[in-house]
Amino acid sequence: FSGATNAWGSLSGFQSGLEGDAAALPPELQFAAYEAGTQGRLFGWQSGWTTFYWAWWIAFSPFVGLFLARISRGRSVREFIVGCVFAPALVCFAWMTILGGTAIDLELTGGADGAIIGASNTAKLFVTLGEMISGGFLSAVTIMCVVLILTFLVTSADSGILVMNTIMSGGDQEVGNRHKIVWGVILTAVIGTLLIAGKSGGEDPMNALRNAMIIGALPFTMVMGLMCVALAKALYRDGQREKAATLAATPAE
Repeated sequence: FSGATNAWGSLSGFQSGLEGDAAALPPELQFAAYEAGTQGRLFGWQSGWTTFYWAWWIAFSPFVGLFLARISRGRSVREFIVGCVFAPALVCFAWMTILGGTAIDLELTGGADGAIIGASNTAKLFVTLGEMISGGFLSAVTIMCVVLILTFLVTSADSGILVMNTIMSGGDQEVGNRHKIVWGVILTAVIGTLLIAGKSGGEDPMNALRNAMIIGALPFTMVMGLMCVALAKALYRDGQREKAATLAATPAE
């Protein structure tokens, strides 16, 4: 009953996928087999996506935090939250709603005829665009998407190298290009080694990279907890200092 462990499969989908003797089993036995795989389906989703993305952002938090702090110097907390939390979230919401909703609708209505579901994760975006538009406009949008993806990768790597330079130089922001090149080579070598190690095992090359991120993010979770406490204390003390300064500037009656 391999279908019983498929991620979030419905009962009807599970039953329609049965073949041979399994398809001839009574409905109650099919339902029992489906229920037996419930925990596997739930855990498969959590380990494949939820846990991975938690670990992803925990592992990225030192780079993202220091990078955002540097480019947000002089901004208020309100401006920082709006620009770094709400604005990106709204853009992602619009992107997922428009493209993701369109892809789901194309599959449900039969317009894509299984092309989007059958495509690899790296090709789903371009297959979806191919189902929506065509001709020269499709080529232009595809090129734009590739440029945006490359820009994201380059800026992410650049910010990571910048932050590693800042940390290893003791906070000195004026570091030479030699340090940037060295850390860039080291970062590329580590990622390449993990991808090669994952591929040599006959599995998805990304699995080794994901596992390394999850393992590395686990101990940093405790550090993040302490950082949250420190942030709350810093904001409280900053508010107290502002109140004290306001009272000191108020003339006595």
